[in-house]
Amino acid sequence: MIQLYRKRDFGELFSDTFAFIKQNGKHFFKHFFVINGGFILILMVLMYFFIKVYTSLMTSSFTPGGGSPDTAIENYFNNNGIVVLIFLCLFIAVAVFVAFLTYTYTPVYMLLYSRKGSNDFTGKDIVKAIKDNIGKLIIYILASVLLSLAVFLGAGIAMFILFITIIGIFLLPVLLGAITLTYNNALMEYLNSDKGVFDCFGYGFQLTTKRFWTSVGCVALFYLMVQIIQGAVTLIPYMAGIFSIVISPSGLDANAEENAMLFFTLILFVYLFAFLLSLLGNTVIQINQGIIYFSLKEESENINTSSVIDQIGRSED
Repeated sequence: MIQLYRKRDFGELFSDTFAFIKQNGKHFFKHFFVINGGFILILMVLMYFFIKVYTSLMTSSFTPGGGSPDTAIENYFNNNGIVVLIFLCLFIAVAVFVAFLTYTYTPVYMLLYSRKGSNDFTGKDIVKAIKDNIGKLIIYILASVLLSLAVFLGAGIAMFILFITIIGIFLLPVLLGAITLTYNNALMEYLNSDKGVFDCFGYGFQLTTKRFWTSVGCVALFYLMVQIIQGAVTLIPYMAGIFSIVISPSGLDANAEENAMLFFTLILFVYLFAFLLSLLGNTVIQINQGIIYFSLKEESENINTSSVIDQIGRSED
């Protein structure tokens, strides 16, 4: 089994992430989908109906006397205002809950793994750990929102400056990696200690800057990998749909509504698949951030080294 508390260089941070997934991926993702799968499915169904209705309204302009899409959308809201409001509130509530559950799953899993020294725990243990720390998790979220007002303002300015330069565009994953790694370090430290939440954010930032380019560079590389894979996988069916329309221009005018509906349906399924792929990609990134957290914490506090020395001392006695 992988020793989490261990000093690592850039290559080891990268390779140990994949080693952890290889050894524990079946156990990790099995419980991920058991715990989160039902809620993710509900959210995807809500997304499906939302996009389906929007698609129907957009394609209504292709029917004789259908009017413009803006008019169709306005009429739909006027006739179904209460239903739309209820649906929107339900969608936001489910989306927030799914984001909360999927974001907290990986840190809780890795902390359980570090305490037990293996994946010898069940989904019930993971759920219990989340429930036992629900107060801390809520406090962390509130503190994150408060800090994000300042962080995202500064990050937004930095991203704008980087975006207007060609070289700066390639540094955007580094900025994103630094922010998300600091937040993940803070969450794991908060769940792993008795420190206050803002002390943990300070400690998380301290860990991030300890070996900045090694740790943040690794996270940035994972962001790039996930985005490339996600973009390639979702682009293939999208381009296939575009290509099929382009090579069959003769039937476009005769079946304008049908073709538009087919195109929007394709986009719908590509979007839903991209959403699911994004959840899995972000989970892999969090695993990498967890490996980095334990590595930097070991480098700062020598937790595993001290434990080994204590064991040697006890054996000599």
